[in-house]
Amino acid sequence: MTLDIKKSILYSTIASLAYAISGIAVKYLTSNTPYTMIVFSRFLVGLLYLTPFAIRNNEFALIRNYPIQFVRGGAGLLAIMCFFCSLKYIPIVDAIALNNVAPLFIPIILFLFYKVSISRKLIFCIIIGFIGVLLIIKPDKGIFNWMSLIALLSSFFAAIASLSIKRLSKTNSTQSILFFYFLISTVFSAFLLPVEYPHQTIGDILLMIMVGILALIFQYSVTRAFKYSNAEVVSPLLYMSVLFGLLFDWIFHDKAPSFYSSIGTIFIVLSCMFILVIRKRENNNQ
Repeated sequence: MTLDIKKSILYSTIASLAYAISGIAVKYLTSNTPYTMIVFSRFLVGLLYLTPFAIRNNEFALIRNYPIQFVRGGAGLLAIMCFFCSLKYIPIVDAIALNNVAPLFIPIILFLFYKVSISRKLIFCIIIGFIGVLLIIKPDKGIFNWMSLIALLSSFFAAIASLSIKRLSKTNSTQSILFFYFLISTVFSAFLLPVEYPHQTIGDILLMIMVGILALIFQYSVTRAFKYSNAEVVSPLLYMSVLFGLLFDWIFHDKAPSFYSSIGTIFIVLSCMFILVIRKRENNNQ
């Protein structure tokens, strides 16, 4: 692997920016468009782009381990659905922050299902991270926001998808994993489309297509970022999406984050960054 920290930072920034812009677009669309339609269009655009490459490279014959493929696809789809649904009701920065706490769930899932021990350092970081989650979920006026839990649930499903990808990568190419993910997510999300379509303007349709394109830009940029640097460098950089979300909330909605949300976001970002570093060191020592 050829390391190039400048290119890694560049692609990480592009990925974070694409993710945050997508959040802005989805939040606008959910005001008059069912979120299931936005989810479907996101995956359909990606599938239409990936299919010619899949046919040319015969990715269908390269797909292995179908049960885990469906777990990865289902978990990934549910993660996106929960994230898009939450964006309609809570600030963008809160949704993005809660959507990025998958590192908190991964050690817990590994412990519950694979009996992988959790070190004291990891336990401490997980506790700090969930304190941050509670600070974000706690509203300014004392009314518990249940939609924040939907955003948090998106991270739980994202953690399952991440662990599935790790297993699939041993027997499948990145291209085949990505293609099958977009394929089954498009098919499954099609069953969730509303029976009666609401009126959509040309602007709404273009915006939904843009969400799909931004998803591809995010996937491509993350892949390139990991090509030019190590995970312990790239993963923290991707939390720039939280900062972009905060900036866009302020610019487009004139909405500054609350004190609790600000402290909670800091707790989440720091704890997840430390978890990634600790897990990397523990894996190297095994």
